[in-house]
Amino acid sequence: MNKDKTILLLKKGDKNTLLALYKEHKKSFYNYAQRFSICDEILQDIYHDATIALHENAIDGKLNKINCSIKTYLFSIGKNMIFEQLRKEKKTLTLDTSTYKENYSYDVAYDNTPENEEQNKVLQGLNKLGESCKNLLQLFYYRGFTNIEIKETLGYNSIDVVKSMKWKCLKQLKIVVKNHE
Repeated sequence: MNKDKTILLLKKGDKNTLLALYKEHKKSFYNYAQRFSICDEILQDIYHDATIALHENAIDGKLNKINCSIKTYLFSIGKNMIFEQLRKEKKTLTLDTSTYKENYSYDVAYDNTPENEEQNKVLQGLNKLGESCKNLLQLFYYRGFTNIEIKETLGYNSIDVVKSMKWKCLKQLKIVVKNHE
């Protein structure tokens, strides 16, 4: 089924389409999410909540504007929920640099004292970013601000802008860290 037809069916509240999407992407989402070291029970809740959010966004018309696949959109929602869970648990956030075959991590707690060489690389990379990216990432990952709090603190127009900027800044940080080696 094509993306537009799926979105239309979701918008109309078609439970069979939602269930089919849920089943179709569940295994690959779990495989993707394993890198974040979240227990299966919480991961199941996150995937369920992400699917519900996808459905609600379809009903609200937000999926009409997406330029990616429904799977990518669902995974993005789930990834944001995973990061929120990690912030709540004050776990270590892993910056996915699988394309570089390495992982860099930095403790989510606001602490500028690196504990190992990889954390030091991430901190040095963060300091090389522009002020807006540096501030956004520090507020989100180190100080645990929500997207809404970041929007208000930094004066962004919407939460979607915050999410987009966060993604761009992380991408930029990964490049800076990789080039620093």
